[in-house]
Amino acid sequence: MRRRVIAVLLCCALLTGLTGCGSFYTRSYSSILPHQEQSASDEDASILRAENYTDLVSCVQHFVSMGQSSGTIHLYQYTGDVEKDLEAACDEVLTQDPLGAYMLSRIDHSYSHIVSYYECTLSFTYRRTMQDMAAIVSAYGTGTIRDQIGAALSSFQPGLVLRTSEYY
Repeated sequence: MRRRVIAVLLCCALLTGLTGCGSFYTRSYSSILPHQEQSASDEDASILRAENYTDLVSCVQHFVSMGQSSGTIHLYQYTGDVEKDLEAACDEVLTQDPLGAYMLSRIDHSYSHIVSYYECTLSFTYRRTMQDMAAIVSAYGTGTIRDQIGAALSSFQPGLVLRTSEYY
């Protein structure tokens, strides 16, 4: 009796394997892992990250202060209008930021949507050289401004560019 049960079970196993019903017994599985945020070290160091308009302006200013001819910004979780804000940020740096207004003649920009973020590509055209940028003197207070102008006049310098945080 025991042999008959084993023989029947073997026949059933053999028949299900030969008839294609074996796939009925194979099961798939899935694995769920928690999402891990990307850190700045995972990304290219030349690509800056912004999440709002203020960050966007700061990134554009950073590229100008470094004298870069181009730059890339990734916008994560950006809730504003990317096209309008990118245009406004470039215009703000070009016309209202002292260094941008002095150094730049134009900023070309474009953006594209990549799955979970926007990638903004910027190209800067400078009207001044990097030597001109390096020659900018920071001056704080009217005394420092007078001293710098006096020293420039005494040494017959052809020009002097001062950068100050306040209007005096």
